[in-house]
Amino acid sequence: MIYLLKEHKPRRIVDIERDEEEKRKRDEEEKSQGIYHFDRLRELLVARGQNEFASVVTFSTYRSKASKLSVNLPAQYRARFIGKDGRNIKEISATLGVEIGLERDGQEGRR
Repeated sequence: MIYLLKEHKPRRIVDIERDEEEKRKRDEEEKSQGIYHFDRLRELLVARGQNEFASVVTFSTYRSKASKLSVNLPAQYRARFIGKDGRNIKEISATLGVEIGLERDGQEGRR
């Protein structure tokens, strides 16, 4: 068995490197999609006259499978951004076609 492991080691290394490169490309594509949706979010906020939010919101992560954009906002803006009963954030999510989520304090840059 050790002989077989040694014999196949070069192929395993190539496979691992290929898998890592594919994962890196997927991650880059996902981030690119997230930045696209984030830019649309900021444009929508400006169009709605919510420049204050547009100037302080920052990109956090995007999950393409869940179609979820996570953003960061300073604590003093969170309640107004969400709106009464979540109306504001639900309306924005529906308009953009992606779910908008706010990162909890201390979770920025996790990814």
